[in-house]
Amino acid sequence: MKRIRTITLLILASSLPHLQLHAQYYSDGTEAARTRWLSSRYGNINLIYPTDARPLAARYLAALRAADTLAGADYGMRNSRIDVVLHNHNVLSNGFVAWCPRRMELIAQPNPTDLDAQPWPEMLTLHEMRHVKQMYALRTGIIRGASVLLGEQSVGLAAGLVPKWMLEGDAVLAETKLSGSGRGRSAAFYQHYRTHLLTGQKHYNYDKWINGSYKHYIPNKYAIGYQLTNYIELKYGSKSIAEVMNYVGRRPFALPPTYWALRSLTGKSRAAICKDMFTHVDSVWRSTEFAPLTPLTQLSPDTRIYTNYTHPHLLPDGRVIALKTSLSTTQEMVAIDTSTKRERVLARPGYMLGRPHICDSLIVWAEYRPHPRWEQVNHAQIVLLKHRTGQRITLPHRGQFSSPVALESGGVATICFNPNGQISALRLNIYGTSDTLYQFEAIHQPTELSAHADTLYALVSTIQGKQLMRIWPGEPKILTPPLLADISSIVASDSGLFFTASYKYAEHIFFYNIFTNKTICIVNSQFGSTNAKPAANGNIICSNYTPIGYSIGQTQTPENKPFDLSLLGTEVTRHQPMPWTADTTYEAPIIQRYRKLTNMLNVHSWMPLFVKPTEVMEGDFEAIKLGITALSQNLTGSTMLSAAYGYAPWASQHHIFNATLQYLGWWTALALSFDLEPFSAIRYSNGKTETTTTQQRSISLNAYIPINLTTGQTSIYIRPYSNLAYNNNQFYSREHNATRKGRFMQTNGLYISIQRSMSHRDLYPRWGWTMQAQHSYSLSPWSRMSSMAMLSSTIYTPGVLRNHSFRANIALQRQWPNGFYMSSRTGLPRGYSDRISEKLVGIKLNYAMPLLCPDLNIFSLLYIKRLSLNIFCDYTRTVEPIVRPNGIVLTNKELQSPGADLMIDFHAFRIGSPLRLTFTAAWPKGEGFYYDFGFSFSIN
Repeated sequence: MKRIRTITLLILASSLPHLQLHAQYYSDGTEAARTRWLSSRYGNINLIYPTDARPLAARYLAALRAADTLAGADYGMRNSRIDVVLHNHNVLSNGFVAWCPRRMELIAQPNPTDLDAQPWPEMLTLHEMRHVKQMYALRTGIIRGASVLLGEQSVGLAAGLVPKWMLEGDAVLAETKLSGSGRGRSAAFYQHYRTHLLTGQKHYNYDKWINGSYKHYIPNKYAIGYQLTNYIELKYGSKSIAEVMNYVGRRPFALPPTYWALRSLTGKSRAAICKDMFTHVDSVWRSTEFAPLTPLTQLSPDTRIYTNYTHPHLLPDGRVIALKTSLSTTQEMVAIDTSTKRERVLARPGYMLGRPHICDSLIVWAEYRPHPRWEQVNHAQIVLLKHRTGQRITLPHRGQFSSPVALESGGVATICFNPNGQISALRLNIYGTSDTLYQFEAIHQPTELSAHADTLYALVSTIQGKQLMRIWPGEPKILTPPLLADISSIVASDSGLFFTASYKYAEHIFFYNIFTNKTICIVNSQFGSTNAKPAANGNIICSNYTPIGYSIGQTQTPENKPFDLSLLGTEVTRHQPMPWTADTTYEAPIIQRYRKLTNMLNVHSWMPLFVKPTEVMEGDFEAIKLGITALSQNLTGSTMLSAAYGYAPWASQHHIFNATLQYLGWWTALALSFDLEPFSAIRYSNGKTETTTTQQRSISLNAYIPINLTTGQTSIYIRPYSNLAYNNNQFYSREHNATRKGRFMQTNGLYISIQRSMSHRDLYPRWGWTMQAQHSYSLSPWSRMSSMAMLSSTIYTPGVLRNHSFRANIALQRQWPNGFYMSSRTGLPRGYSDRISEKLVGIKLNYAMPLLCPDLNIFSLLYIKRLSLNIFCDYTRTVEPIVRPNGIVLTNKELQSPGADLMIDFHAFRIGSPLRLTFTAAWPKGEGFYYDFGFSFSIN
């Protein structure tokens, strides 16, 4: 949802060991090597930040210090040691805590969709610091002792045994009860649960609420986690979650330890606690008394699947323009004919920063644009769509923009975040010029803008709460006192401002009159309404929440009594607002230059096994042997190093070694690897091979440039690469009647991927194209190794029905023999073993479709979400060399294999990471019946 991902080593002991190294080097991206870093330390907190973020550092250090004190109270902890990396050139507001190496990373730009009443730095640090306390709480007992053998990853072991809903729910609970804001105080955060219960929908079990569904909409783990942890704390005490964390640290062997911890604490299972929680909140929500509900006429089409129509705007001709999202489609701007309920797609925006602005002639939004190379450096551009003509204009300005609005006098006003922390309202135009309309004070953090007749209004967050302001033209004026409420969706009119806020467990729409300074409630909704806008016919149009998403409703302007603004934010949580206690009067810390060279080596973890991380991540578990491995990653994520020594008593060579160094700070990423293999070098002579007594050594240097040119919903990735590899194999040279040692191989290639975004229900992209071209050749002519060229391309198109997908792959391969052939680089038809070919032409046709979404749980062992079928037909024509007494003869072969894959998406043992089991059945020509199965997984 918003900002938080606690990244840990998901080591699950016996069940999923391969997750360990996949998450070992977690990095959310890097900045360029030219970035200069500073560090400021206060107590145990060390803040690392780019030099132009220096004005922000004092505020974040103060917020971190206060959060460190507040977040540890329930855990009985004082200040905790943590390194914090601050990024200020990234528009994707986020934050996470990782433990390999131990650090916190924060994105400085405020989240434009944030509902918190208090500013981003304070709320973000409070949430993230709670994750730090969780990790330290897990570092006890056996886990503390395991750190001697495993280093920092021992805490990752424990964290991987705690369900993500508990980690994230407890952090949301902390941000809610330890401040005057937090998502737990926002009705939008839990409105789906409330709507589901009050409308008598079918009861869902614990597994479905926790692990999601492809059939129905299920809120994320932050939402269900908050409901569960809030209930556990209410019922069993404020230290309940801390006790669970300590139990896991003391008894990680009691698989699953959180089950036994909760059973010991409550006497109930996780499923029973979930059921009790819903019974409790249902009784609370049903006891609420409502004023008469506002009658709404539905203007949007009826749907059978979960669909949201938000930010609606009624045109004079009766059509409605809105932003549409659903489980089966990506987000779309649509125009709806209200008489026929038919809709037409106007545009498919990319990732939007803040809300779009829709008026009679234009749709305006801020859209994310990545940097071609650096993940932590990106920007936004303003996009204008003339919906009558379909003309799309992208303003040339690049910046950290959000929530733009069109001005009647021309141009677009937008919030602009400066990397030094200053925030302003800018006016941009299509000619590339801009001017500053208003510079916000440091105490005001704007989240939204709205304009009417060229009067510009802003919604700002302060430590005391949210306020409405008029900022331009003329002198700025504060319209409302600070309110600890989740005010959002402001829309200006000729007499005041519409806005949305929580009241009595639901979102309602209010109107503030700028002439009388009075507020009225104009849409009283049972389940939630937002995005109000005055319509041309004098009515009000809005988004109204239902069990299957937001519909578009219309109502007449009511004549309501004045509403007391002080009531906003009440009755949505059991926690009383706490004043923020950040102390900014402490002595300024010493600012030092953070030297990248001296901090490049940072050994954070080790293990009593020989492990080659790259091979294990690819599923080769034979790479794990007796030995020891050390792992290093610097705090800024640019340098990663692993070094491993092993002993293989069963192999021909007992002592083995691997060292891999990756550097990501330049445009060209580099990876250098050295290996002593557990087998002997090979001697090639007269078309034959034989082993030697020398241990095989290999060195590989891989250079590549990852280029991201994503725009809108089309992701474009280009990766040119080059690999230089050496091994000490031996080659007999007939010309020199001598044996040469060593072979250098060069491989150059290019990978291109162009794909459209996928919806929640898609199996594969609806549209896409990938291509890989590669050429390998020997730099050692005496090795007599063939050179090889390969070209492979895949095309994705939509299937017959929605969420069906058609894929076609074409592969070409050619070798130029010089004595010894190389193995094939392209996949053969399913059911055939690897073979040597001089020429290869292949095509693979696939049609994938979802079959069934049973949402079936088998006790706590298995939760099956979806069954899908992929029908395929593979065909390959090869020219293969066959050794005859009189020499090598080339033979044509035709390989064909029709068949099908049955794919099962599921969760095992209530582990959060989704798994896919694929059963393959094929009938390869001349090979008989073939079957196989395999697992794949993702870390979410």
